Amino acid sequence: MLEETLDHARATGAAGWSPYVLEFLAIARLLAGAVHDADAHVTEAIALATEAGWHTELAALRALAVWVAAAAGDEDRATSLARAVLPDADARGLLNADLARWGLARLDLAGG
Repeated sequence: MLEETLDHARATGAAGWSPYVLEFLAIARLLAGAVHDADAHVTEAIALATEAGWHTELAALRALAVWVAAAAGDEDRATSLARAVLPDADARGLLNADLARWGLARLDLAGG
């Protein structure tokens, strides 16, 4: 259903919805264990939000990217992304900051 929503947004010129739909699609893919797909969706969403100048959504997406990197087992990338986004995400009061911390915690637990 999210793919259909994304296709509809693109087809009708409502591309402004795409970063939001891609965010939920990335989360859905991540929860399904499709980390590569989640990474592709969040990467596209970040590019669109950057292009649009949507700073709050961009911070939310970058925080989600931390979780995606952590789920992929990429500790260096996850840590680097977290360092870059958490101060902004926290300042904006974004729930996604907690998703980033959750990703880092998962890495910590996986490392023993």
